[in-house]
Amino acid sequence: MQLIQTNGTVGDYNYLVLAGIYLGSACLADQSKSGVGPVRGTKNITVHGLWPENPDRTYPECCVLDYPFNASELDGIDDLTKYWVSTKGKDNNFYSHEWETHGVCSLDLFPSEKKFFSAVVKMMKRVNLDAILQSAHITPGPQQQSKDAVKQALKKGLGADVALQCEIVNGIRLLSNIYFCVDHTQELPITKCSQDFLQDYEKSCPDSFVMPEVPDQCYRS
Repeated sequence: MQLIQTNGTVGDYNYLVLAGIYLGSACLADQSKSGVGPVRGTKNITVHGLWPENPDRTYPECCVLDYPFNASELDGIDDLTKYWVSTKGKDNNFYSHEWETHGVCSLDLFPSEKKFFSAVVKMMKRVNLDAILQSAHITPGPQQQSKDAVKQALKKGLGADVALQCEIVNGIRLLSNIYFCVDHTQELPITKCSQDFLQDYEKSCPDSFVMPEVPDQCYRS
């Protein structure tokens, strides 16, 4: 297929960032916008995206015009909606944005939409962030969690540093996102993020924060 490039070049990146959304916090942050509906997914952390990145914080986006999102390509991907769900609307709208903005830039690794989404789900199963935190006795709830404890538990489980992002909701600082980096190969092994990347996100998280439970009701279905 001849690809029409725009805004970036396929393969022009050093590593990829796996961005995970902490669902309990997203629910509280988006509740007034989303209305009430059933929570989807079965994990505390759901995929936000897999983003090409360079050590100097540059990154390609929207690398091709002629490979738009096609929902039918996702048929048969086991556990997609277990590990990757939208917190603000329809899943396919979310998937479309992630594929057309970020996914097409890694066509050098994943030459189809299905291979891209399948690889991300497979990786999330492999790393199992929920299990890593649970094994360190870090569980969701109203209690304050130590940033150092969360980072050390994830570093022990993944083998590399992670970046944490927080946001304030109703006057309380909540963990909102977890980021870690993977190598520019099809196997997606964990690798080190650049220090600039790690430090940029660290600024939003104090020494402690809350990791709220995912409620039974939150999002508009």
